[in-house]
Amino acid sequence: MKLPEPFASLPRQPLLFPTASPIEPLHRLTAHLAQSNDGLNAIFVKREDANSGLGGGGGNKLRKLEYVLADALAQTPKPTRIVTEGGIQSNHVRQVAAAAAKLGLEAVLLIADLVPERTADSNGHKAQYKDLGNVQLTRLMSATHVDASEAALTREKLLQNGDAYWIPSGASTHPLGGLGYARWAFEVEEQEREMGTFFDVIVVALMSGSTLAGMVAGLKLAAKVRAATQEGDVSPRKRRVIGVQAGPKDAREMRRLVLQIARTTAGKIGIDETEITEDDFEIDSRWHAGAYGRLDEKTRDCIKLAASMEGLITDPVYSGKALTAVCEMARTGEVRGNVLFVHTGGVLSLSAYPDLR
Repeated sequence: MKLPEPFASLPRQPLLFPTASPIEPLHRLTAHLAQSNDGLNAIFVKREDANSGLGGGGGNKLRKLEYVLADALAQTPKPTRIVTEGGIQSNHVRQVAAAAAKLGLEAVLLIADLVPERTADSNGHKAQYKDLGNVQLTRLMSATHVDASEAALTREKLLQNGDAYWIPSGASTHPLGGLGYARWAFEVEEQEREMGTFFDVIVVALMSGSTLAGMVAGLKLAAKVRAATQEGDVSPRKRRVIGVQAGPKDAREMRRLVLQIARTTAGKIGIDETEITEDDFEIDSRWHAGAYGRLDEKTRDCIKLAASMEGLITDPVYSGKALTAVCEMARTGEVRGNVLFVHTGGVLSLSAYPDLR
């Protein structure tokens, strides 16, 4: 995969497999949903859950961390610990813990209870939620867990020592947080050329913002490269890029955040920031079930449908919400042509959701 300058020269610490994450057609799911949508050509899945073997499986955060941790390793003095934050079953903290272990760094995880309905005494699955899934894996990787109620003091003390490097939640508001998915855009376009297809719609889960934002910046740069080199399809074919909110954040604030991250990323990879506009992406806030991490019946049904028809397993927090959006929009005719569902990982948290079956 060839990136243009200055993007190609940005430091990156490889954490992913050296090959592209697979794109697979979902034939049976497509046929099922196309019964009510004759404009639906095919649904595909981009397996970001299989992009690395670190931490028991890949995920979208590892792609971001390739650039963020390259910056950490370049600091003088070199940090000995990575400090980050997330919820009890955070995929982000698991992937940070895995990457830190690989690089010989200590991972310090500031953990907040973001899904109180799962940790309430009245919930019969409280113990599994607090001890299994990603929690079990981060402890296995010897990460240090700190309660978020103590986090302000702990973070301040650790960063004052000069031996720690801070990564915000999801790595999203880090200045380099969007670069991984800008690179992903070039990977997808290369796969499109190899497959002889074009994805009319890309759907991905959205919460901290930089996965979607990076895609937006990368796709914009890839289009400019095609136009300049006359390679591939240089026609201005419109592609919808949809972020599906995984929690009830204010949609206007989310749009502002994605635009800000996309523009920051654009400036680093060689695009004028003003070329990125709100017209480059969509945000869909209909499928989060009213709370982050909530397993509602619609999400449960769509996860079950994909698992039963395709053997495709998704989690109820992120990819399951994006999958629900794909299924429901396909049923109603809101998406047409070729649809790419981006599986960002999260399956390793399923033992914390024993009621999903």
